[in-house]
Amino acid sequence: MSKDPYFGFGSFSIKVREGRVGRNAKTGTTVHVPERRCLSLGRAPRCAYSQLCRSNG
Repeated sequence: MSKDPYFGFGSFSIKVREGRVGRNAKTGTTVHVPERRCLSLGRAPRCAYSQLCRSNG
């Protein structure tokens, strides 16, 4: 997992979602969902965006 920090905003990291067995909602058949890499954000404690959200309610 790699992390790329952006000071004052947060750090982005890549997480791996494991493969799983899913179901087609229309036909009811089972399908294999492969593993994927997804981007996640860990925001900074003093992120300007989070302070804006706190001030609005």
